[in-house]
Amino acid sequence: MKLVTRNQVFQKNNDLAKLIRGFQKDLYDDEYDYLERDEIFDILEFQLDEIVYESFVIEIENSEIETYTKILSEKLVKLMEFLKISELILISHLKLDFFVNIEHVEDYDEVIYRYKKLSEIIGSKFYNEAIKIKKDEVEIFLEIFFWIGQGNQGSEFVFWADDNGRFCFYICKYGKLHFIDFTNGNLISNISLKEIGFNELEGKCSQGVMLNI
Repeated sequence: MKLVTRNQVFQKNNDLAKLIRGFQKDLYDDEYDYLERDEIFDILEFQLDEIVYESFVIEIENSEIETYTKILSEKLVKLMEFLKISELILISHLKLDFFVNIEHVEDYDEVIYRYKKLSEIIGSKFYNEAIKIKKDEVEIFLEIFFWIGQGNQGSEFVFWADDNGRFCFYICKYGKLHFIDFTNGNLISNISLKEIGFNELEGKCSQGVMLNI
């Protein structure tokens, strides 16, 4: 695991920078927000071209929440190996503290435990930049951010991005992986996804295999 700045990520991954700027542009409110004061809109002031991308949603055939992140991480590592990827970047759509709203989870032991693990790994209880992880660290970070999401805490969108700039994805509250493909649809075929253990959803992410929560 390596802590990196958001600017380092943006400088290397132009399409990801464009994507995140698009999110910030949609969320910025001229009446209530101020660029000079609100650090969360950290890339909005830069003029970047509009981005074109393909998107798809994938899931695994598992509904047991106790084993979900372990099985999902195993499939994700296989996907990384197929795509010849050794590292992923974790970065929020806004420059938010990864521990934001932690004070509201005092009665949710699963989330508190994951916040504690994240704090131990990072070495702090405040962090609002980006994290670079290796394949053997996917399981622990997937577990942490999945459970934080289950507690409706933290950033709404934490992107897991290919360090080579070909794609990113985020995990929704249903445990589905929402992929954003920067390769004009040439990232991976449905056949290869199925061979790895993923199913592509044609409908909403609230459909398909649902977690037993």
